[in-house]
Amino acid sequence: MNKKTTLIIASVFLIIAFVFLYASWTKPAKTEAAISDATFSLDVTYFANYTPPHSGKPSNMSDNIYVGTAISPFAKTHAVIPLTANGLPIIDIDSTDNVPGLHITRKQGYVEITAYGFNPRYAREEVKANFNFTNATLLKAENNTLHPYEKQGNGTCGIVIGRPKLNKGDDQIRTSVQNSGSLCSTTSIDADTVRIFYSVNANLVPQPECSSNTQCGTDGAVTGLFCKTDGNVYQTNRIFTCTNPGTSNSTCTHTDTDQQKQICSSTQTCQSGTCQNNSTNTNGNTNSNNNNNINGNDNNNINGNNNIIDTNSNNNTTNTNSYIYNNADSNSNNGYIYHSYQRCVSNYLYWYDSNNNQQDSQYCQYGCSNNYCLNYNNNNYNNYNNLSVTETVKNLTTGSNFANSIYASPSDMLMFMITLRAVGQSAQNVTVRDYLPSNLIYNDQLVVSGNNNYSNYYGNISSGINLNTINAEQTVTITYRAQVAGASNFSYGTTTLNNNVSVTSSNANYVPVNNASVLVTRSAVYGASYIATGLTNNFWVDSFFLPLLLTLILFWLWKSGMFIGAEKWLSNKNKMWRKYKAEKELANRITLIRQSEMA
Repeated sequence: MNKKTTLIIASVFLIIAFVFLYASWTKPAKTEAAISDATFSLDVTYFANYTPPHSGKPSNMSDNIYVGTAISPFAKTHAVIPLTANGLPIIDIDSTDNVPGLHITRKQGYVEITAYGFNPRYAREEVKANFNFTNATLLKAENNTLHPYEKQGNGTCGIVIGRPKLNKGDDQIRTSVQNSGSLCSTTSIDADTVRIFYSVNANLVPQPECSSNTQCGTDGAVTGLFCKTDGNVYQTNRIFTCTNPGTSNSTCTHTDTDQQKQICSSTQTCQSGTCQNNSTNTNGNTNSNNNNNINGNDNNNINGNNNIIDTNSNNNTTNTNSYIYNNADSNSNNGYIYHSYQRCVSNYLYWYDSNNNQQDSQYCQYGCSNNYCLNYNNNNYNNYNNLSVTETVKNLTTGSNFANSIYASPSDMLMFMITLRAVGQSAQNVTVRDYLPSNLIYNDQLVVSGNNNYSNYYGNISSGINLNTINAEQTVTITYRAQVAGASNFSYGTTTLNNNVSVTSSNANYVPVNNASVLVTRSAVYGASYIATGLTNNFWVDSFFLPLLLTLILFWLWKSGMFIGAEKWLSNKNKMWRKYKAEKELANRITLIRQSEMA
């Protein structure tokens, strides 16, 4: 074999090797699509109706759009507001700043929009806006009655989502496919608040529970003032901590610590979270216990606990947690009962004396009902609550820790934990009930435990567990299991399931409630992007060294004479082909000659 033939054969082998190499670097690989964050866009048009008409727009009417707690406007008229950053949710701290214009607060799973009034006496401000979600799915929109400046009936336009136009009386609107809509609100001197709920599309990375301590909660007091066995005044403070912040396995935890607030002197007794001076009768005897009869005056009887007498009049009677005040004239009945009764006004709880004079008040962060704040975690906690409850949940399938909210997938197994504590005094006839939402299935494994292996209970968690009496400062925990329903019960994306717990007690003057949230994510299969990454998962295609090794082996076999037989076979075949071709050409020429002679 000559050098030319050798060169040709080697070139063929090299071409084969380069074909393998090229395939390994150009074969498209399936990769996840790039993360696109969710956004909320708002296009606003303001106009005002006047009665009677005015010549111009009042200066305190504004088309500013504020976001979160920022003191400077985010935009005017048009705003594109991010809801996630690198797939992580952006959560704004609550703000009740009453500023002209629109105030937008981003929360987990919804956007809250508040329009403020600030118009003159006869003016009315009307706000219309179109909104749209990107990389998120619009779920529903509803009026929010919990905002401190909200005045029901003030927003006369109602909410409009899609078509046809819905009536203003519809308090909640649901949509199935649209990610955009419009809203309309009319305000005078108050506010109108709307919440628009959404779920982030499943092609975003899983959202962590928290990225900072502040997202877990606000540090501060979680109970009112109470007395401990040492005879001093205490208050329980809670500190929130975000573990592994900003990651998919981040969790929120908290620690509660009893902090001493006041030391009672030797002449004082701690009662209902305050140091109270011991009462002294005319005989010089001091009575510091409850239900004391004071014999220094005629017919004075104190019925109930925690009562203080400043100066007594005849036949005065008071109830638990009330105080009698009188003037110095013992023959006068002009006294009054302090904190005689209380009443809800919107989200505020007001106290009144027996003469119907308003006294102090409290803002109820989670609403006010039946003349009591609905949750112990209020901005200004009063001294009359003696029972607290918290609820947490953990995912047994993924092995997460207990937290106020967790992520789960369909069919995951969960464990809920309810923690109750009697603050300051015993809670009697305590009943706990947990309201499991649909798609959370009770799975038994109920365990009730306390400081002394608590077992004095009966009932079930769905209809109510009666714990009888919880002693002062005792903590009782209830755990049970629940399973998330199957995937067919959820739409694609993230669905929030809120599990609410409520507690009643015969001697508690409010209804403590709490909840834990489960964010169920059902992933959708999206079209994969084909991007040349250089390698695939196929060994025969990815390997660069394999074709090179084969080429070297073939070249070595040829140089060592292993292909001599093959060369002879190819040479004989070549001779036979040339002979066949020559005989065929000769036959064709003979045929042509005969045809020409016959002609």
